[in-house]
Amino acid sequence: MISFLKSHSYLIFRCIAIQLGMTMFGLVLSMATVNNEALQLVVGIFSVLFYLYLLIDAAFSVGLKEQPKVAAGRAKAEPYTGLLVSLCANALNIALAIAIWVGFFVTLGTGVTQTWSQACILIAAFVQGMYSGVIGFLTGYVGDASGIWNTLIYTLILIPAPVVCSIGYYCGTRGIYIVPGYRGTPKDEN
Repeated sequence: MISFLKSHSYLIFRCIAIQLGMTMFGLVLSMATVNNEALQLVVGIFSVLFYLYLLIDAAFSVGLKEQPKVAAGRAKAEPYTGLLVSLCANALNIALAIAIWVGFFVTLGTGVTQTWSQACILIAAFVQGMYSGVIGFLTGYVGDASGIWNTLIYTLILIPAPVVCSIGYYCGTRGIYIVPGYRGTPKDEN
């Protein structure tokens, strides 16, 4: 596992940096459109799609750089690398989702809302700010007396990033261009 982290640390760090940047972007856009529900949804969808595009591009470009080594037989094809990298980059998000689930079940069992669970929801809302526009729009239409909405939504938003990174990395290592005409980052001619 340590060798995997060392060899793919660049992509893990890049995915974390993309998430941090898109969190700020999504939160700013969401706050700017809080009074207009339709615009909030449109901006929220744009923010999520832009985030997923940046992730797939990062995974694709790293996979594309590894493609010649795999094709020549110097490196072994690792089809789950994109998924594992995304799971490593989203470790905090996964831990927050687990804590939210634990808080939900404790609240169901005791009947008392757990303060730490609410704190985890606030942290997750901040860390995954690129989804805030969509969540804010949908929350206006969902009555959540039981707390299941927050529990489900902060679990479901974990799914797109690993899927997109898996697809991007796989396509990059196979030389399958996702965007027609895109040929990767130009090489330095010096």
